[in-house]
Amino acid sequence: MIAPARGGNSAFSTEVGLSLELLHAQLPVSTVEPDRFVLAEPQQLGECDAVLVISVNGEPRRVPIRVLASEAPVREFAYSVR
Repeated sequence: MIAPARGGNSAFSTEVGLSLELLHAQLPVSTVEPDRFVLAEPQQLGECDAVLVISVNGEPRRVPIRVLASEAPVREFAYSVR
């Protein structure tokens, strides 16, 4: 994406993608913090191992995590890095 900048120069922005790989599903993630993430849509998840995928300009970085369980469908989950 090119955005106009002051002085007539063009500025380039970085494409960032966030997702959670869980068993055979891939869920879109809205926000990631050091110990929490927010899903795009509410889900009910049991405690499980998953992979947090952070892609910058198409280059993925995969972080194995342990997701803490939710008792009802929610968007925000706590996690720890494995």
